[in-house]
Amino acid sequence: MCAAVFATSSCSPQTATGPRPSKSNGPATTDYPVVVDTVHLRLPVQEYTATDTQLQTIDAARVKLVSNCLQRFGIKMAHAPAPTNTNADGPRSLTDRRYGVYDLALAAKYGYGMGQPHDPKPQPRSDEASLSPEGQTVLTGEGRSRIKGQNVPIGGCQAESDQALDARKPAGTDDSLIQNLSFGSFEWSQHDPRVLAVFKAWSKCMAGRQYDYRDPLAPPGDPQLTTSPASKLEIATATTDIGCKKQTNLVGVWFTVESDYQKHQINAQADAFKAAKEALNARVAIAQKTVS
Repeated sequence: MCAAVFATSSCSPQTATGPRPSKSNGPATTDYPVVVDTVHLRLPVQEYTATDTQLQTIDAARVKLVSNCLQRFGIKMAHAPAPTNTNADGPRSLTDRRYGVYDLALAAKYGYGMGQPHDPKPQPRSDEASLSPEGQTVLTGEGRSRIKGQNVPIGGCQAESDQALDARKPAGTDDSLIQNLSFGSFEWSQHDPRVLAVFKAWSKCMAGRQYDYRDPLAPPGDPQLTTSPASKLEIATATTDIGCKKQTNLVGVWFTVESDYQKHQINAQADAFKAAKEALNARVAIAQKTVS
């Protein structure tokens, strides 16, 4: 796995010495891996998140549980509920666009766009649209507490299905732990001196080519680069952006620093993360049994 992602002999990022490492105790720039593919990078937190296959199994189980619940009330949807977890639209993985655009071939065609089928598309009609008002109440739990002589589950069939999938979740599991770390580490890393230094180097590289941006998160939000299809300016900016990322090893530094933060938090809250992993494994096991 490492060989496909890094152009380096070592795949182990340096370990953080505290919750907010200083520039002085961070690894030397030459110790950072040179990232050649952001899609298949794996942050430490991903050891506690479901794989695509597991997500598909959980979704299939949820659909079955919701449908069974609705049937108790004599309600049938015009079409099956759409999966809630999918990589059809948007980034191909957690790290695909986490550090900005990086695929030169895509950038040469779409600029900061993702290309089909990953460019976000208008969302399909909500599943509730195929239901009567009574059906919507049973599905969501919003409205009357009794339908057709039966008590509506608190939170509706949607909540009931999630409760069934989490029936063996360890007591005290923090449901927000994984998401909070994923968002938190990304935010913390942007203020780390090591990342700020490589942002500055990237900005200088861009400025040398007549593009004035403070950091690599700025170009995708530039209103002049939001045309569809991508303009020549957008494509030129995106390809230059990638060139400067590779020249400064921006992604290698940023990914390593963010990994430092995640490792520190996981080690500091080992019991909480162990419970989160157990909860995930239990949910997957119930989902597998449900759909079998």
